Amino acid sequence: MVPATPSLIDGPSGLTAEASDDAVLAAIKLIRQAEGTVYAYDLIPVLWGSTPDDAPGITRYETQILATINRWGAELILPDTTRVTHRPGMSEYVTNIALRPVIDALVFEDASEFRIHPTAISAADQADGQVQLWRKMDPARLAELRELGPGQAEERLLAAKDRFLTVAGEPLNLNKPTDQRIADSVIWPEPGSPLVLNLSDCYFEDFDLARVLGLLGSRAVSCYEGGGLAIDACRAVFSGQRTSFSPPPGSKVTMPRAELEGAVFDSPEVCFDHLEFAAGAADRRRTQTSLLNLRDSTFTARVGRASFEQCKFTGGGLSLEDASVVGCQISFDNTQFVACHLFFYQLIAGEQSKFTFVGSRFEESVVDFSDSSVPSLLFYDVRDMPQCDFTFRRCGALAMENCSLGNPIKLASVRRLSLAGSHLSGVLLHIRDGSGGSRRSNRRARKNWFLDALEDGERSSLADELAAVKEVFHGMGEYELEDEAFIRHMRRVPRSKAMWLVVRLLDALGRFGTSPSRVAVCLALTVVLFFFVNAGLLALVPDGFVGLLGGSVWADSALLTWASFVQAGTIVEPISAWTIGVSLFQTTAGWFFLGYFFVAFTRKTLR
Repeated sequence: MVPATPSLIDGPSGLTAEASDDAVLAAIKLIRQAEGTVYAYDLIPVLWGSTPDDAPGITRYETQILATINRWGAELILPDTTRVTHRPGMSEYVTNIALRPVIDALVFEDASEFRIHPTAISAADQADGQVQLWRKMDPARLAELRELGPGQAEERLLAAKDRFLTVAGEPLNLNKPTDQRIADSVIWPEPGSPLVLNLSDCYFEDFDLARVLGLLGSRAVSCYEGGGLAIDACRAVFSGQRTSFSPPPGSKVTMPRAELEGAVFDSPEVCFDHLEFAAGAADRRRTQTSLLNLRDSTFTARVGRASFEQCKFTGGGLSLEDASVVGCQISFDNTQFVACHLFFYQLIAGEQSKFTFVGSRFEESVVDFSDSSVPSLLFYDVRDMPQCDFTFRRCGALAMENCSLGNPIKLASVRRLSLAGSHLSGVLLHIRDGSGGSRRSNRRARKNWFLDALEDGERSSLADELAAVKEVFHGMGEYELEDEAFIRHMRRVPRSKAMWLVVRLLDALGRFGTSPSRVAVCLALTVVLFFFVNAGLLALVPDGFVGLLGGSVWADSALLTWASFVQAGTIVEPISAWTIGVSLFQTTAGWFFLGYFFVAFTRKTLR
């Protein structure tokens, strides 16, 4: 990207498009730290100090925002293509994930705030409970950063890149507290307030929450059963063979919050099972309250399984925004979500990763995987699927099987889809156009990726799935997709070998007849072909017709072709064997094309 030269644009409030470097950094930091996207309307005051008074002014400034915040030559900030709105001031912006380390180095003064996602870690014990931690980075990510050269960025951006690479390559010194030291450092709360465990910026091996709570004695039981238990473990590192946040056997632990932003998990097993997360009465009014905040966290290559099974989330959110999962299975099986927002925005998961929701229950909840990269996502035996945003950046396989789908679902960039055994009554499927679709291609062709994904894989229930989505599209008024789904359904209905040829023929005719424009084009091409055929007949068999105008061969051929297609036999009458045979063939073709065209046109018009 060529560095932008700030230009002056007088807005309705006398604003200009010139912004200081400090304002640009503040805008980039706002986008980086916000949950999800940031709107143009929110960026304008940060960049220029005030907001235009009317919508047209905002629209004019939208065209300058990207040039201003990317003024150092690299595409640090991008428009969010997963949730685009068209209202003035509502354009949405996100950070470029490929350059996020550079963004962190630009906007964070403290190196401890850098969001470094290692693929592996190694630690060496030091004296006085200290650990020296080395982080192994993804070679591909480091290569992308090192290739950011003078031709792509100015000095400020290159300095940020070098600063990040330096920090990532240096060891990180962390405290390594024992369970007893954690217990001794607890500050006992007032009655009704949560007991807080501060684990931030520490290194743990085989961390076990139940063991720590056991060291606190009976007083702790009354505390976390009364006001709950809160955990602050931002940027903590959990290694060893197993990391467990599960409660002691036979006890109930309610957490009003668990802050693990930027945490690194390096245990083969990570367990949050049987916890109950519930916001306080005052917090329940704030819909964005994170009960469990795992934003920017990392699950390294050693993690084989992370489980949140049989948990309960009430009145808040679960966030894995910007998290990095190298290759583990993350399970939310048999978990209950009540008035909860599950936020997986821009999560990046490796090829071997899998997310499962088996037997989970949702009440008034929302699941958001927009702009995330997930190889495999399974919802199985979910009684009522919540409102879902599945506008992935990339999803290898999405399965919603044996589920009841009734809430709106947005879909994009899914390679393989399964709806086996699911009830789709009342669901709204909002399908984004395929990214590879041309703007000139018809709307149905741009959305056919959804049916392609549904057909990717052999399942005995595929014909039923296609029939179900056909009815969904009919109810939504997506009639082109309804036609396509019905044709594919008919292909999949089990039939005998003897019927195969007939079915294929009917399939071809059915697909042909769903588009009046396609029938009209074929009709026009056939008329042109017959025009030249008739001209040849008139030249070779001049006495084969009666009732012609007697003019030129081309004029007579035009009249003959028109008469044949509209069955006007009294105008032009063939009298020889050759001309009668050709006329019958043309008349049959005319009946076929005109009949197909008028049926398709009438159907299209009525719909």
